[in-house]
Amino acid sequence: MKVKKTLNGLGRKQAGAAIYQVMLGILVGAMFLYLAVTQFNDSMKKSRIETATQEVIQIVSTTQRMYGYSNQYNQVTTAIAVKGGAVPEHRRVAGTDTAQNNYNGQILFEPATINTANDSLRLTYSNVRGADCQQLIQNTESLARQVMVGSTQVKPTDAPVTLSTLATACDVTGTVDVSWIISRG
Repeated sequence: MKVKKTLNGLGRKQAGAAIYQVMLGILVGAMFLYLAVTQFNDSMKKSRIETATQEVIQIVSTTQRMYGYSNQYNQVTTAIAVKGGAVPEHRRVAGTDTAQNNYNGQILFEPATINTANDSLRLTYSNVRGADCQQLIQNTESLARQVMVGSTQVKPTDAPVTLSTLATACDVTGTVDVSWIISRG
């Protein structure tokens, strides 16, 4: 009988150790899964920002070449810019004169004023993720004379971005509208 008691006690200890090992394995697996998901999300964010940055650079460059050198910003609308090829073809909404950015928001164009009426052009990306806003603007601020987040000017005319204003403006809601005001100046 003593042998049975010893064996039963040993079996319970082994079962307890096995449960701890399984729980430890689950915990380690959950940590690896968390790290993988975090890394994937970071990678997706970097990809979104890089795509938007490259597209804004392309749009600003094309728009300045097409309309800025001849000082015709006052005639540019979204429809004219889209039809004229200022927006990458894959961003054009089929069968319309509109375009959509990689945040599933509109790409808009309208004349703007810095010094004299309609001397510049406003390019707006709507629906930009608040989490991407700061990096996108920092990547593209040199392209514009002014930058706005919603109605907040985060880059005064021909000055650097005001980082504290940028951080606050980008954090207002989950998505924001970002506008670059470009001109010949």
